[in-house]
Amino acid sequence: MKKLITLLLVSVIAAGCNSDESENPNGQDMTSAEVSARIVEIGNAASADILSMVQSEGVTALLSLVELFADFDEFSSKPDQRKWTKEKLDIITRYFITGPTARVTDDDFSFDDIKGIYEWNPNSEEFERTGESPSFIVLFPAEGSETNNAALEITDLQFVTFNEVDEWGSYQVTLPTSFDGSLAVDEVTYITLTASANWLDDGLPESASVDLFLSPFRFNMNFDDSNAISSSLSASLTKEATTLMGVDLNVDFNSAEKEEPANIDGFVEYGGLKLSGNIDIAGIESGLYDEFGEMKDGFNLNDYIDLEVLLDDVKVGDILVEEDIIYIVYLDGEREILEQLLESIIAEIDSSMEDVFEGISSNQNIEG
Repeated sequence: MKKLITLLLVSVIAAGCNSDESENPNGQDMTSAEVSARIVEIGNAASADILSMVQSEGVTALLSLVELFADFDEFSSKPDQRKWTKEKLDIITRYFITGPTARVTDDDFSFDDIKGIYEWNPNSEEFERTGESPSFIVLFPAEGSETNNAALEITDLQFVTFNEVDEWGSYQVTLPTSFDGSLAVDEVTYITLTASANWLDDGLPESASVDLFLSPFRFNMNFDDSNAISSSLSASLTKEATTLMGVDLNVDFNSAEKEEPANIDGFVEYGGLKLSGNIDIAGIESGLYDEFGEMKDGFNLNDYIDLEVLLDDVKVGDILVEEDIIYIVYLDGEREILEQLLESIIAEIDSSMEDVFEGISSNQNIEG
């Protein structure tokens, strides 16, 4: 049952739309074969979308900077100052890459300490502090350039520090509460990142917002866990005026501890493929077992699941569960196994993202 619920939740985070749009009767015009072919087409587009994003000039420039850090390990003079500079550059870049989820344990770190202009010296193969600035600015060569034609600029970076205790002892963890930065190549801005976060006393996030521009893509995310027994998440990935991916989910919990979800509703979309609806998790748990913990006769999981499949804002089917297998039931009565149908989409995204993370990891020399 847990595996089944997990797959249903993955399905909810695979596509979506609001219920008002699902009344469009034009979905009757599409056969099950046409719908299936359209979903496969969307899956094939996933890799192209991701690759075009990670191969953008802005990402290439950022990886060039990370690669310089990886080579910047030896210090011939003023070792303490140069080692300190490298460590701070590593930290600031890590914040630029990961936004409000970054965690460091540098007790002495202060944004005011690192404000200034830093330039890459190809002769000494070192970053050198060359001037004053109210921001943190790093000038370096983008890939293929012999001059420092790329600029990483951080204009705001604020922190809060917590004490964490684990089996190895007690130590301080520093987490960012606000961040504002950009990366330009030849005076053209390719990346901007604005992020903010509120943290609870135990170091867990209460709310967060991220606005990342990765030319020509933009990613927006808002997370809110401040309500007593509910949490919400909304996010979107757009390219110019086109929405590539989107999600808007609300989770209600059984208690303020938020350990067991009671209900999930909302939508998620990828391209033209959408899935929207509701999963009554508390209803499933109460309907499945009696007061003695025995499974009830006649239990029907579909009584607690209301999910619709849409293509291009038109309803084309519903979700049906039989014998722990999840199906898409098309409007013409035909059906397909959901996991098999989404296999191409999942494979394309997993493969592309694995290549991206491997590329970043191979160039990074940042202590986590």
